[in-house]
Amino acid sequence: SSSSSSSSAAVLSAATGGPGPRPRTELPWIPTRRLPESVVPNMGYLDCETMHQGPYVKRSGVGKHMVRAVHRLPDQASLKDRVRLASQRGDHLFVAARDVNYEEWQLGETVTALDGFVFKESTLEPVLLLRAAYEDGPVAVVETMGKFPENPEVQAFGLAQLVKVDYHETAAGHSNPGGLVALDAVLKVMKAYPDHEAIQGRSLAVLSTLADNYALRWAMFKEDWVSPVVVALNNNQATRQEVVLDRGPDHAPETKVSTSPTRHAVETCAWACKLFGQMACDNGRRAVVADDGLPLVLQAMAFCPEEAVVQMNACKTIYNCVFRCEAAHIMATEEDALSAVEQLLVDFQADPTLILLAKRAVRSLQPDGWHGNSDDPNALVETR
Repeated sequence: SSSSSSSSAAVLSAATGGPGPRPRTELPWIPTRRLPESVVPNMGYLDCETMHQGPYVKRSGVGKHMVRAVHRLPDQASLKDRVRLASQRGDHLFVAARDVNYEEWQLGETVTALDGFVFKESTLEPVLLLRAAYEDGPVAVVETMGKFPENPEVQAFGLAQLVKVDYHETAAGHSNPGGLVALDAVLKVMKAYPDHEAIQGRSLAVLSTLADNYALRWAMFKEDWVSPVVVALNNNQATRQEVVLDRGPDHAPETKVSTSPTRHAVETCAWACKLFGQMACDNGRRAVVADDGLPLVLQAMAFCPEEAVVQMNACKTIYNCVFRCEAAHIMATEEDALSAVEQLLVDFQADPTLILLAKRAVRSLQPDGWHGNSDDPNALVETR
């Protein structure tokens, strides 16, 4: 019988010194509430801490696959403690951008984001890599961009991070060291990617951010910053759309063609106009900036006739160029800037801010407008 065979197996095991029958184990159930010892609970839950002694693990299937937990820390440990332990073990775990090791982690590697207590796996993308470098300043961003010179996505997202930096001069009044590094990197990127609209637009945004600072503005005058702007504006692209109108059997189909600048072209024109306006803020440089900038600003206005931001920055630039600068005023007259600005008063009547800037630019383009009295809304304006 089965009982006799099992008893004989136990005797044989004891005689031979074998392991014997496996002892019966029970799962560690814990009651859902505290009860006296004499009361037997009818409900409970598994105590995983008791069941998984040693390294905490979780099972997938019936003992087939073991997955190591990301930490062995107690529940009261913070998220920073968990990230710190994962970094010591070489795991790619992060909560914030500062936790990403942009110097050692490689693009395309699997990384784990700890969103609260939920683990989300993804690949390391350029936007996350450059966002992590931004935490250490513009120099770190430029160094990271230099590691991937042939990757346009890295360059574009790196430029997006450089725009967010506040470049203040040093205590001695000198140019910001990080700003000088960013300036050199931006000019190199613009020359390396002349046909990439996104990179050109973001590069002009960085140059405009640098030009906000007086010391960096004078440092830019020592570089050839106009040529890349000319290339960027000349490479703007426009989308073309054809619509066929069918007016019935008695009429031939009519084709309507409409063109509009791409969103990157709008960004390029807007930042280029703003850049020339910032570079024309200094009295001694207005004539030089106007010589190069006024034709380009009018070109941007004509390329984006329906974009209020472009027209607004163009009005500011025209005003800055001709302010107390007779040479720039003569150039603006030769380029017929007044006609371009007056057209804005007709096309953008619903934009009060643009109307105010356009009226000020119109007053500054009058024969005596360059004297500096165009800020007065009651100044005499000649009509043509």
